[in-house]
Amino acid sequence: MTILAKLVEYPHEKVVPISDLSEAGLGHALSRARELVAVLEQVIAVRESDKAKADAAPRNFDRFALNAFLDKAGYRRAGDLVHLTPLQGSITKEIRDSEKAAVAVISMEARETLVFKPSGASLARFRKNPVVLYNHDYEGLPVARSLWERVRHDDNGPGLVAKPQFHRDTELSREVWQLVADGALVSWELGVIPMEWEKCATGYFVTKWDILEYSVVPSQTTLPVLQHAMCESQITSPSLVKSIRAMSGTRAD
Repeated sequence: MTILAKLVEYPHEKVVPISDLSEAGLGHALSRARELVAVLEQVIAVRESDKAKADAAPRNFDRFALNAFLDKAGYRRAGDLVHLTPLQGSITKEIRDSEKAAVAVISMEARETLVFKPSGASLARFRKNPVVLYNHDYEGLPVARSLWERVRHDDNGPGLVAKPQFHRDTELSREVWQLVADGALVSWELGVIPMEWEKCATGYFVTKWDILEYSVVPSQTTLPVLQHAMCESQITSPSLVKSIRAMSGTRAD
């Protein structure tokens, strides 16, 4: 018998004063009252359980709508994985040549249509394998390893700051490090999966997101420098050459 059936099991009866009830009648009334209390307790338990499940679920579960918005806004993505494009301030801040490392702002909160709250970054999965890639090349080898990631506040607002250290064991890692150190590669992007988000007037506010990797990427700002380095044979790595040619609109020979 369902809870609802229990609540409507007894037909309405004529209400009489308690003083008019016999001892047997009082016992029957008390028994009925206990049954009703038990049923109400079950109803409350079910509602609390449903509320707990709702609280544990993502605040906005319409991932299809989010992905459609990302596509329309021009964000690059692969399935649920989103590449966050460079923003003002998402650049290399320091070069530490002795360590072959850099300190870079890899994400900023301020966006017109899509806001990723830095404090909502989940690093648990990333820290198991903190790889740094070149231009989100998931088929290639990492160019560096991230030593740490922190939320930092500056004039551009809150952002996620990281310290990648380049291993230089491959041609690509050596060339990318030199370009970063020379200021020819200055932009950084994140590869993330949004986990919880809210719809807002201008787009979406992402409150929790999973970081899979971050990459140093070429940008139009320094493209002439990269083109010159390639022409001077200072850049020979196929991955670098391919990305520079793609940005330049030229074909690989």
